[in-house]
Amino acid sequence: MLERLQYGIIQFLQSFSNPAFDVFFLAVNTLGNPLFWFVVAAFFYWKGKERTTFHIVNLLLFTSVVVGAMKVLVGAQRPSAEFVQRKADDTFTELSFPSGHSATAAAIYGHYSGILKGYWKWIALLLVFSVAFARVYLGAHFPLDVIGGLAVGFAIGKMNLYLERRFEKAHFRLTKLEDEFLFVGAIAVFLIGLYLLSSIWLLALLMGFYAGFFAWQERRIHQKRLEGMKLAAKVIAGFVGLAVLMFAAGISEAGNSQFVLFFIAGIWVSFIYPWLAEKF
Repeated sequence: MLERLQYGIIQFLQSFSNPAFDVFFLAVNTLGNPLFWFVVAAFFYWKGKERTTFHIVNLLLFTSVVVGAMKVLVGAQRPSAEFVQRKADDTFTELSFPSGHSATAAAIYGHYSGILKGYWKWIALLLVFSVAFARVYLGAHFPLDVIGGLAVGFAIGKMNLYLERRFEKAHFRLTKLEDEFLFVGAIAVFLIGLYLLSSIWLLALLMGFYAGFFAWQERRIHQKRLEGMKLAAKVIAGFVGLAVLMFAAGISEAGNSQFVLFFIAGIWVSFIYPWLAEKF
């Protein structure tokens, strides 16, 4: 009965389907993609906000592992292409509950909603629900999947906010870990969980980022805070390098070479490019 009702909701939404709606909701769908937020994190890192980036990447890691574990435990299947149109091809597994895209968007909102004021908070909330709506419209998830994803993601966002405040003054130099030892240990455990549960490309990307981040912290040097055209030039050059690495990884055969290229892309963001930018 419940499954029939959920299929009915998807079919009703898709009854309004047209090319314009498809393009719009595929675009909105991007806001729940971890890769989109990794690119956003790269921008903040090159702007000199290493700590902000670190906690955004933590959100991606925690959300991916928790959602992946829940998918395996629940074992629910995605909507069948026999009954609905599957308009999104970004599904890495046929396990459905909870929605990873919805969880990622809600986690970002849960972490940063406190600093949003006035209508910006409502706009952000609307975008989060739009991601959830898009996942149903695109036939990638049932309504209960996205509801569960929103709840899980929001809780992860608030947990990550607590950790950010708890370790606000942590230096994160691996040679002198103190109170943050358990935090860094938790990141290592979650990386292992990501290896067991999710896609290799995301694991390699995040591993590369963390390797570069902790190496950068050991240097005890902050990036120069640039503005205007200088910042734009730095960011554009950084994204060109990142795009080349990601393209090379995307066209390479799955295996060690692809893992290495995604790993280098991660470390490019947090160490290689900042070092090049500061040096030259």
